[in-house]
Amino acid sequence: MKRIILLAITLLTIQAYGQLNGEVDQIIKSKQAYGQLNGKVDQIIRLKKVVNTVNDTIPLVSYVNQTENDRMPAFYLNGKFVSDAMFKTINSNQIDNLNVESQEIELGGKKYFGRIYIQTKKDYHPKLISLTDLKLKYTNLTNAPCLFMIDNEFVSGEYNKCVVDEKYILQISVEKINLAEENLQVNVIRLLTRTEANVKKSNEIMVRGTEDITLAK
Repeated sequence: MKRIILLAITLLTIQAYGQLNGEVDQIIKSKQAYGQLNGKVDQIIRLKKVVNTVNDTIPLVSYVNQTENDRMPAFYLNGKFVSDAMFKTINSNQIDNLNVESQEIELGGKKYFGRIYIQTKKDYHPKLISLTDLKLKYTNLTNAPCLFMIDNEFVSGEYNKCVVDEKYILQISVEKINLAEENLQVNVIRLLTRTEANVKKSNEIMVRGTEDITLAK
């Protein structure tokens, strides 16, 4: 279901930008591309064919245009407007219906180039919590600045408005990165969702840890 949501975002992006060349069209159709999509599909539209060789000595540098990345659709969960971070933490198996509208709208002074309506199954009730409240509830970073990641993807926006499904969070880890030269400390809060792959990997780590203890005895 997440692939369907990402495909819906892709289609809205295509309509917003007008047309794609054949090269990008092939990327979108490939299964491998689906696995790499991270919600910021407008980056795919800007892909150019670059040939790299093992003899290259100059790194390629690119700057992400925040204005373009903000051109996302508006998400609605069961009729309520939510942040795009929400669909990253919702149990895709509990989505009953998805509807896409391409009409551009403006909400709170921000423009969205479409709307995606997500309707969950009747017996599914997500427990919504903002990332700010999640930080206060589960970490000791009360007033410390931090960055959030969901399944290895950074979350941008106002964390007090970015809501997630608390029941679908498998693990919360906090990493403090000290940058002495910059006199800066960055706190990264990583959220791991309860996808089948994440749960399986987590269980495998626990089993290996138990086996190691047994062998040590």
